[in-house]
Amino acid sequence: MKKIVNLLLVALIVGSVSCSQDDDDNTGGGTPNTPNTPNTPNTPNNPGGGITINSNPVFSGTLDGTSLLYQANAYPMNGGSGNGFTWSFGSSLLDANDVMLASLEIGTLEYPTPMDHELYEEMFDQFLAQGSRPYSDDASQGVNFGIGVNGVEWNTAGNQTGSTFTFDATSVLNAGGEHYVKFKASLNCKVYNGSQVKTLNGVYVNYFKFMY
Repeated sequence: MKKIVNLLLVALIVGSVSCSQDDDDNTGGGTPNTPNTPNTPNTPNNPGGGITINSNPVFSGTLDGTSLLYQANAYPMNGGSGNGFTWSFGSSLLDANDVMLASLEIGTLEYPTPMDHELYEEMFDQFLAQGSRPYSDDASQGVNFGIGVNGVEWNTAGNQTGSTFTFDATSVLNAGGEHYVKFKASLNCKVYNGSQVKTLNGVYVNYFKFMY
């Protein structure tokens, strides 16, 4: 998984990013805040219960039947990496010690030439529209999802036959001079750590930041 820097607090925007068509491995942050919505209990039979797109950034689900809820003391960050006109985007939750709790990466979006900011925003929004996505080990042709449990990272790089990933809802918003797509995604997949494999399912709410 690519490292995506610039830690952001939920309630404020701490920086801005200069975008350029020839930047390489650019990263950026700045996450708008939305109201919390109440969550019903998260159980193996109800992973992600009560989470909506209006929730603050959160992952709620189960790993081999054990409930996970990453919300309190979790900070969102977002950014991207690109080479010329080809970009992938990331959206993660970290704990207070910068340890990864949940991380989603998606690729690849190719912007046409000549550069057109308005067109690129429209393409970005469409790229992240509601619907299903395939898993991709390096996120070059789909999504790669990672989850951290007690400091151990698991991710979806591996066989995903029968697995699903869906953007259930997305919304476009602008804040602090930046453009975002907020999403609520549901997933049911296998995650790997070396030779170990577990089943992960749940919902994930966060933002992708427009970059080019």
